[in-house]
Amino acid sequence: MIKLREYNINPFKRSERYTSYSDNIGEKYPALLIENFAGYISVYDGEIIVDGESFQLSNKKIGDVYKHLKEKGISVKVYKGMEHIPAIMLINSSNIDIVTSTIDRSPFDIYLNKSKNLISMIPYSYKDDVKIEPIDNHTIINGKIITDSSRNGDDISFRHHAKNFILNMSDINIIRDIDSIYSIPQVKQSVIDWNRMVKGESNANYTI
Repeated sequence: MIKLREYNINPFKRSERYTSYSDNIGEKYPALLIENFAGYISVYDGEIIVDGESFQLSNKKIGDVYKHLKEKGISVKVYKGMEHIPAIMLINSSNIDIVTSTIDRSPFDIYLNKSKNLISMIPYSYKDDVKIEPIDNHTIINGKIITDSSRNGDDISFRHHAKNFILNMSDINIIRDIDSIYSIPQVKQSVIDWNRMVKGESNANYTI
């Protein structure tokens, strides 16, 4: 059962997007399933960006995000019971990632190295859900990259683009650098509690 918790962190300490971020958020739960999408979607610090267009998540529900994506013609489904969860709990993520692989043979299976950031977002099969392309021009035949022996040991960067993916939420999230961040009640209270603990009762509303 999902139990949402208010923010209980130092609100001024930046936690970066992946390793430290993922180590500090709570349990992950699927919120929205997006299918057959050829564009770019990212969630970052309280906003969702769809092909360059931003939609603020503060004071919104997952259901509002569902409606927004539907209105843009995107095939999206909301997982049962998630429509009333605050959208601010959506985890920072993107359906596109860059993965660098070391070529040690030819042909080289481009699906050997999966994106650590995408893998928890994939609902079906990584091979079916994610399109992989080399950043530079390389010959690919049946999912294998062909190189000459002189390239052995070289690093090649690949673009992993998920067309079917899940936007996950967490019961504890870390949000930074968003417009009007103090308008989010949990954030405002976290700042007040932090100020009270560190600066004393008289400075509880410092920076608010």
